[in-house]
Amino acid sequence: MKFLRNLLASILGSIIGFSLMLLLSILMLIGIGMAFSSDEAIEVKDNSILVLKLNKPFVDNAAENPFESYDIPIFDNYNSYGLYNLTKKLEEAANDAKIKGLYIDASFGLMAPYATATELRKVLEKFKESGKFIYTYMEFGEQKAYYLTSVSDSIILNPQGSLYLSGLISERVYYKRALDKAGVDIQIMKGRDNIYKSAVEPYYRDHQSKSDKIQTMKYLSDIWSVITQSISKSRNITVSQINQCADNKTTFLSTRDAVKYNLVDNLKYKDEVLADLKELSGIEKDGSLNTMSISDYTASNDGEDLKEYHKEKIAVIFAQGAIVDKTGERQEINPDKISRLLRKVRTNDNVKAVVFRVNSPGGSAYGSEQIWREVELTKQVKPIIISMGDYAASGGYYISCAATKIIADDNTITGSIGIYTFIPNAKKLVQDKIGVTFDFVSTNKNGEPLNVVNPLTPFQKNMLQTKINQGYDLFISRVAEGRKMSIEDVHDVAKGRVWSGKEAVKIGLVDKIGTLQDAINVAKEEAGVDKFELSVFPKKKDPFTELLNTSSKEIQISFMRTILGEETFKVWNQMNNIKNLNGTYLMLPYQETIH
Repeated sequence: MKFLRNLLASILGSIIGFSLMLLLSILMLIGIGMAFSSDEAIEVKDNSILVLKLNKPFVDNAAENPFESYDIPIFDNYNSYGLYNLTKKLEEAANDAKIKGLYIDASFGLMAPYATATELRKVLEKFKESGKFIYTYMEFGEQKAYYLTSVSDSIILNPQGSLYLSGLISERVYYKRALDKAGVDIQIMKGRDNIYKSAVEPYYRDHQSKSDKIQTMKYLSDIWSVITQSISKSRNITVSQINQCADNKTTFLSTRDAVKYNLVDNLKYKDEVLADLKELSGIEKDGSLNTMSISDYTASNDGEDLKEYHKEKIAVIFAQGAIVDKTGERQEINPDKISRLLRKVRTNDNVKAVVFRVNSPGGSAYGSEQIWREVELTKQVKPIIISMGDYAASGGYYISCAATKIIADDNTITGSIGIYTFIPNAKKLVQDKIGVTFDFVSTNKNGEPLNVVNPLTPFQKNMLQTKINQGYDLFISRVAEGRKMSIEDVHDVAKGRVWSGKEAVKIGLVDKIGTLQDAINVAKEEAGVDKFELSVFPKKKDPFTELLNTSSKEIQISFMRTILGEETFKVWNQMNNIKNLNGTYLMLPYQETIH
């Protein structure tokens, strides 16, 4: 019977695997066919308007999706905007005589944290300096998208639409009551005085602690201050007026009030918007608009080779996601891969400086230490500049602190200098509810197994707490050495506390506020080079090679996201990840949604 069961399972697995490979092969042939079906590149016509639809997530450096127009969940991870590439395209468009302006369709909201929104907003401000227009249309204006597009020359709202402006809200999900019902207790160990290290609070509390509320309100206020001041400057509205609108929840006001308070310029339907775009681009009323998506845009150089070759290079290395010891996932940081990249650019004499773009909430303490070591060694040979993205917290800060200089956005979430570990105790679930018991024999004292079916012994608790304290002391010593601060000064701003980039400059954790491009400029100055080429890592693979490298875990996650929906998926994914936690962690205090 067991043989038959295993045989059937093998046959079923083979059928599923074969079907998946057949599907991927068919899609690859479709993609190759599409690639060869066009004999020439997309032409950039005179009086063209770039179109940016905010309908995809933004990441630092995105892989290309050859099946973007197909609604296939497997490829959702590819369907995103890369902030780096988008910035380059807008810089090219600003100098392209054929491009008259930029049209932003902000009816989909903005799928990016506020730091990315801030960096992209600065790119749009620079685009405006070319004298070209930015025209935004909204049907249902979400707050983050409004913040981004408030830099526009014109913001148009649909007469039957709405504008959402309510200030910042931070949400948490707490699992204690669910774990209590299941019979699982979470045993926590933190670094000394890590009162702000609230990553594990959802597992042993059913509401926010006072210290967590304090730190959250502080950095939310910092971020909101940047948002309101930016909107105030662009829209010529006072900060107090913006807060008054937010207090009154403008989503419940009429669209005419949005015009009245100067939040938007006018109320128009889509056909009227298209008429405006024709006028702005110099097209006759009965003519056709020349529009091009930002994804398709490549500047036309009229046959001239505008790219100069320079032997001297500045390397840009992207590190996105949680730091995981063993991973092949695209949105996670593999310490071995990042370490190899750092060694590669460190030993390349043509690379004069390194920009290390960190966008990470942290993760494995061991993995963070391995990357820290490579950053420290690189600094001894050539300048290495950190560019912080949305998050560079806990382990994300650990791998940054040894750098020559640290650049962050105003709204970067950073700090969280602390450490923790936790071990579930599922004795009530396994022994009392299911009825499975365990016993052991040991040749030595204190030989009780460290597992999830028995509570920690006093010896085990003391052993783990000692290890955690040593890890925290190592963390703050790394920061003190890298930032040239005393241990005491680091401890005062550490304790697991989260800071905005704006505040991190004031307390010495960050050198200056700036974008990725600003970090590249700093690297240029530190290296003393004038003309150089950028070398970006990891190198992008052919999209079909990327497709074949899609792991079964990525396919599973994509399907679960589609089936459950984004909000339910977040809860499922966080609970699902508990079983993969191992060792000590330098992690952002929580997974949250700021909106």
